[in-house]
Amino acid sequence: MLEDAIDLGILILRLGGRNLLYSLNQRLNLPPLRTLQRKTSFVKLHPVIGPVSGAVIERNINDVVIVPRAEAQLTLRGGVSLLIDETALEESASYMSDSNSVGGLCWTHSHSIDPTLRTYHSALKLAEALKEGKVHLGRELTVVAAHIFGADGTYPILAAPTCKSEGVTEMVYVFKTAIDAWKTSGAEEKVGPLWTFATAGDATRRKGGHQLFLSVPLPLTSPLYGTLSNLPGLNLLTGEREITLDFDYKHVFKRFSTVLRSCNGIHLNNGRCINSTMLHRYLTWVDNVDEKRATALLYPDDLQDVPRAVELMSAPFIKISLSLTEQAISLSRFAHLLYACYHNQRRSFIPNQLYYDSQTLFKNIQQQLDPNAIFCLLDVGDDPIELLFAFQSSAVNYKQSLNRLGAARDIGGVYASNPDIMRGPRRLNLSRSEAVDHISRSTWRGTLFPGRDEAVQILQDTRVPASAYDFTHHFSTGSGVDLLCVFGEGKYPSVNDGDDDEDRSLLASPTTPIPPSAHEAEHDIRHEEAAPL
Repeated sequence: MLEDAIDLGILILRLGGRNLLYSLNQRLNLPPLRTLQRKTSFVKLHPVIGPVSGAVIERNINDVVIVPRAEAQLTLRGGVSLLIDETALEESASYMSDSNSVGGLCWTHSHSIDPTLRTYHSALKLAEALKEGKVHLGRELTVVAAHIFGADGTYPILAAPTCKSEGVTEMVYVFKTAIDAWKTSGAEEKVGPLWTFATAGDATRRKGGHQLFLSVPLPLTSPLYGTLSNLPGLNLLTGEREITLDFDYKHVFKRFSTVLRSCNGIHLNNGRCINSTMLHRYLTWVDNVDEKRATALLYPDDLQDVPRAVELMSAPFIKISLSLTEQAISLSRFAHLLYACYHNQRRSFIPNQLYYDSQTLFKNIQQQLDPNAIFCLLDVGDDPIELLFAFQSSAVNYKQSLNRLGAARDIGGVYASNPDIMRGPRRLNLSRSEAVDHISRSTWRGTLFPGRDEAVQILQDTRVPASAYDFTHHFSTGSGVDLLCVFGEGKYPSVNDGDDDEDRSLLASPTTPIPPSAHEAEHDIRHEEAAPL
């Protein structure tokens, strides 16, 4: 009972402030601030003053991850995913009293100035540097966080202001610095080894991640090699320490939905095109989908609406009765069908960027090292870091954003222990159904234990007959072709030079046709010769 009161007190303090906590303490006898301070270690994130450095990340790993977990007696180790994303930031400078310096300046150009306020002239020099464009005020905040597979909670370990001028080289530097800091801080031994680095569909992070995490073949000594080497078509390139790149499944949902809603749609191998006009004709045949609902699904007011996207594309991530094996079978079928269509239709099927992200997401769902450990697909992707941003307003400066991220970590810890009291941001919910909004490891009914040597059996269960599509020939030894490297020769969609076409999965089509009336649609369907999809 006291633990529940402590959790409620933390929420009130972090969401409503000290005055509200005091008022409710007086009226409802909730724990006072002093009790919370004795019982709880509040998170404080160290700022980036100047370029991103491993020393700052190490301090944050120790103060945000290692020490709080030790105090909470969380000693069980598990695989870890690092997540990276950006959130909006007010373009203003902040005085950082601990270091007597100016915060909020972009990390990529801060090496050219001295941010320390030694004298009045120091401030004048900073103002002049800003005016001349030698350094910039950060307009977004790059955040790196750690998430432990099989556990709740997200731990921010880096928050750096950015002017959005980073190239692939700078992004690789951020990746490597965070990875190295995880090892040198002792987190690898105390928390767990890094398995993945997850991001959304940003082009710079995609190319940087590809350069770093598809650099070396999976070593023969890897515990995974014996199984994964027997899976034709699986790309076996990883980064150092077998770290793989990952993309967020919710972003992939949204982008497939955007492509399907466009007038160009996706072109299949039989010559058919599935677009908004075609879908509008057939959706009204589905139970509980009338003309109005079909129009809302295909022409939403909010193009980034995850629930609408998932209503079009339900998948292994939300059907809670599926076992892990059934989820993997579904994803394997998806990956092979995706390859078959993209190999023939290329960009007419889906954009290069969406293909790369989708196949990388599938590749990352690899066999668990411990066959008796729980593995949940909800742990992949960068969704946990989005939940950190959900508690942060865009109208905050750098110093405020550090406080908000610390507060979000505290709030997230409470919600992780009490998912039933979390409403959550609407855009990030997989569905507007209450049962789906709170999907978690604890609510999943299907088995989450992978067992041993199931990967080969899954491939056999999902293999398409050679008469339909000869994957065996495509993925023959020495061809250099796999699900990710579609045409061989070490070339990857959206990554190689000259392959930077516009990603139409991120854009609304400017020529989206007006949906036909129900009468017109019915007439067209009845007089249309049926053709297989």
